[in-house]
Amino acid sequence: MSRTALILAAHGSRHDPAVNQRIHALADEIQSASEFDAAAAFHQGDPPFREVLDRLTCARTVVVPLMTSAGYYCNEVLPRELRKNRRYAPSALMITPQVGSHPALVDLISNRISAVAPHNGMNLSSTTVAVIGHGTPRNLQSRWATETLVERLRERALFGEVLEAFLDDAPGVESILARSSFASLFIVPFLIAAGPHVTQDIPDRLGAASADAGRSVFFDIPVGSYPELTTIILDLARSAVAQTATSLKRSSCLRLGTRSSALARWQAVHVAERLRAAGSTIEIVTMTASGDRDLSVPIPMLDSDSPFTDDLDAALLAGDIDLAVHSYKDLPLTLLEGLRVVAVLPRGDVRECLITKDGRTLPQLPSGSSVGTSSPRRRAQLLALRPDLRPVPLRGPVDDRIAQIRDRKIDAAILAFAGVQRLGRTEAVSEIFDLDRFLPAPGQGALAVVTRNHDTATNAMMRSLYDDATAFAVDAELAILRPFDGSRTHALSAAATADGAIDLRARLLSLDGTEVYNVHVNDPTPRAAAERALSMFLNAGALSLAGSAV
Repeated sequence: MSRTALILAAHGSRHDPAVNQRIHALADEIQSASEFDAAAAFHQGDPPFREVLDRLTCARTVVVPLMTSAGYYCNEVLPRELRKNRRYAPSALMITPQVGSHPALVDLISNRISAVAPHNGMNLSSTTVAVIGHGTPRNLQSRWATETLVERLRERALFGEVLEAFLDDAPGVESILARSSFASLFIVPFLIAAGPHVTQDIPDRLGAASADAGRSVFFDIPVGSYPELTTIILDLARSAVAQTATSLKRSSCLRLGTRSSALARWQAVHVAERLRAAGSTIEIVTMTASGDRDLSVPIPMLDSDSPFTDDLDAALLAGDIDLAVHSYKDLPLTLLEGLRVVAVLPRGDVRECLITKDGRTLPQLPSGSSVGTSSPRRRAQLLALRPDLRPVPLRGPVDDRIAQIRDRKIDAAILAFAGVQRLGRTEAVSEIFDLDRFLPAPGQGALAVVTRNHDTATNAMMRSLYDDATAFAVDAELAILRPFDGSRTHALSAAATADGAIDLRARLLSLDGTEVYNVHVNDPTPRAAAERALSMFLNAGALSLAGSAV
């Protein structure tokens, strides 16, 4: 069998040769100890990535992004360089997830802290572990790997506390001192290279201040210096080769799963057309989710925590489909292990609309009119505006809901305008609500594509669909939703935009609409916006409304 090329794609440095030398050493080690022809390539340094790709002679190439986060470099710079090369084809060139996403890193970092901290006089149960990522406000995904790692380390309950901090994002490195509860600080640079960030930047930003505060700080080596990194790289590369071979044997056609409603099929066709325009072959597979089987049960009373995605998730994990498209608002806040949102498409209209048979607007509806919705959020906002109206349960496809109004089974209904618009039914709309009156569900109007974590061939094809502005905005909305998700006492609605900063509006209501709290913030990152909005809710007295959810 012919050998496969393995490119270690790193950011690199033009100013610190030692940074790039470490990557070259890794390539040499892999070259001598594996089945791959390995080479290092750099965004900044020698040799540049494009030059390495141009001189390849192997029939197949695996690119392993030697990065801890899937941010600007992984999602923009690297794909742009690949597209410039004639070998850019999913069957011949595979891109793995970045090394920082590998599940083994949680164990490696946890074991290292447990071994190293006691040798430096630190008691694990009274030590603050601070994981420092790079981060950047210009790309949301630069934070995700760091935040995920921190969450998983917290789940181990081995250390006093685990905090995240970022070099170029909030919360910054300096914030660790104010946020930490313990005098002992163990600093984990979640970075690849032992360059200036590790040797100068982090110590300078923490060192003097920590001494003044009476803190004991240990600065560990970056994760890119762990000897086990070679094993992680090879596992990513071998998995990519095996999965691509399996995919090619199975079919050259990607199977896109969707629910059976007209709106879900519209969404699937929209994504399929985008992918076909990029050269992919797509088969749409229609499925039924548990939430579609019994329309008589209100959504909050359904057995499944993810009634509109559960069967598609199972099909993805079983390999029966390769990707699934969903309305982002239907996704659970935490996906099943092994799945990921790999693309967020440009957003549609986020607003809500009113549909009536005779074109009446909300103020014109007679007292006692029945207004259909199965959303506690819509019900609460409706009652806050018109407590004299009568919310009634309403579920089913958009066309069926419009038909119930036409047949006078109900007087009106509130729907997402984007769904009505996508199905070409705007003639039925009596009124589109501005955001002062109705705020939508977090994620409304956005489409998300979900795949298996390590389906590298499919994930590479999805990069062209990713819209950062929409992803930033939705992330802020979901972050403010998280503390209130699943509550049976209150409803949370939110709408955000991302244009250099996050502009977030959120509304928290009692289910009967008698208590309403509004916040409006503008912050540099989704997390910062959500945290400040939550703080404003609490300061305004919403704690009594939200209760234990907060």
